[in-house]
Amino acid sequence: MIQLRKPVLYNGFEIKDGVKTINRLVHELSVDVYRLTNNNYLVLFIGIEIKDLRIANYDIIEVNVGDMTYPATILSKFSKSSLNKLVATATKKYGFSSVEGMHDLKEILINDVINPLRDSKKYAKFKVSIPNGILLFGPPGCGKTFIIRKLAEELGYNFMELKHSDVGSPYIHGTTISIGETFKEARANAPSIVFIDEIEGMVPKRDRLTSNSEYKREEINEFLMQLNDAGKQSVLVVGATNRPNLIDEAIIRTGRMDRLIYVSPPDLKAREELFKKFLSDRPIHNLDYHKLAWFSSNYSCADIEYISTEAAREAVKSDLDFISQEVLEKVIFKTPSSISKEELEQNEHFIGKQRR
Repeated sequence: MIQLRKPVLYNGFEIKDGVKTINRLVHELSVDVYRLTNNNYLVLFIGIEIKDLRIANYDIIEVNVGDMTYPATILSKFSKSSLNKLVATATKKYGFSSVEGMHDLKEILINDVINPLRDSKKYAKFKVSIPNGILLFGPPGCGKTFIIRKLAEELGYNFMELKHSDVGSPYIHGTTISIGETFKEARANAPSIVFIDEIEGMVPKRDRLTSNSEYKREEINEFLMQLNDAGKQSVLVVGATNRPNLIDEAIIRTGRMDRLIYVSPPDLKAREELFKKFLSDRPIHNLDYHKLAWFSSNYSCADIEYISTEAAREAVKSDLDFISQEVLEKVIFKTPSSISKEELEQNEHFIGKQRR
């Protein structure tokens, strides 16, 4: 079963001057909230550095746990809505504001998921709800996992990642039971997003299974049963795959995965924004971002990050004062795209089935 992340601070952890934690009240993607012995509340930021907080808005303290330092703030009152507001205003980039490019995909998620949740009365009037499930497909390294994590941030939902390796069991029926327990936990902590990366490993085509794979058919049937009406229980199920042709057809029927969305390699504008992002904290001089984007057609987000890092490494090795256009172009020309022609063709063949 997928477990929610363990508390960073144990009960009785001393914050300062004899003030200690009583227990963890809330676990979100990027924060933990603890009740304190002085009747205040500690908001501990997880995975966010102090430099990424608007310190002027809140009194930020540092909490040291072993060799780790976490930024935190103390509130006299606490509610779920106040927490969402705090995180949204205290961080420089949060949710979709930290996503470079992917404008079409963000627009789809805003219209189909975020707006129905934020204006539920309006959508309920027309009997429109969020999709039961979403399947993101496309070449690797193009941000499928990243965008769903940011969707969870944007909504303030609990984020649970369901990996086949985590629910796998050597015992008969063990994996089936784990799948059921995971969804039970998601419902108990709703609203939640259950994200399944490489979903083709969880629900492969049943007509390709051998006669000795009855246990796998049982797992697929359990997943289908849990997927049915998940949205009505405030659980959004999102799958991601680089190989959509290997997924069982029953998963992508309407009423299960209602939205099939192609996540393409970043377009020209997105590649410009990605180069700006990955080079922003490095010494640079007189760069032509449009030209860099033009030279990197069909490169993934991961490819552009790699190129930016390799260019920085090359500048250091050559004892340069900054990263130049020449250095970046040199790295681009010797670094082929990680997306193969076959991967593009496989996904483009599936595009005709997408529902947006």
